Amino acid sequence: ALASDENNPLPIFAAINSTISNTVEPERLSFVVLVTDQVQRGLASLVNRYVKSKYNGTRVSLCVGLEEHLRNRPAMRALVMLANSTRIKRKELLSTFNFAAFYLPHISKASRILYLDSDVIVRSDVFELAKMPMHGKPAAAVEDCSQVIGRYIDFDLASAYRRAARVRVEGF
Repeated sequence: ALASDENNPLPIFAAINSTISNTVEPERLSFVVLVTDQVQRGLASLVNRYVKSKYNGTRVSLCVGLEEHLRNRPAMRALVMLANSTRIKRKELLSTFNFAAFYLPHISKASRILYLDSDVIVRSDVFELAKMPMHGKPAAAVEDCSQVIGRYIDFDLASAYRRAARVRVEGF
């Protein structure tokens, strides 16, 4: 899955094309791409011209209209209020599409979803990730040494949520 509100379809297409090109069985791939109406037209043209003609079994679904659905999620409504904050340096990160990955399990019936950022170039077979054991964990991510993950995830809060959920389940 990919999501982007960029006006240029080329980065999204590059992620799709690099994934297909480095996969042993591209006919098993199924992409769901959440985009705006404007990007959908250009991306559909690229997909029809280069993917469907060359890789017959690969499925690419371009989904539009989810922006409003995502924007109405409670957490997203709170983020909209941050758009006027002077503390937020990169306002583009507040885009609803930037948070689409977190809502994919609510709009997809897939048992496993691999989310790719639109600026990713895949250089290996993604089916290695599809077979990767998750050991009951709900998500996995690539390590990025340039980022401090604690700035994005409150691990103490996540542990408190898990403890509270366990207490509720055991009490039930």
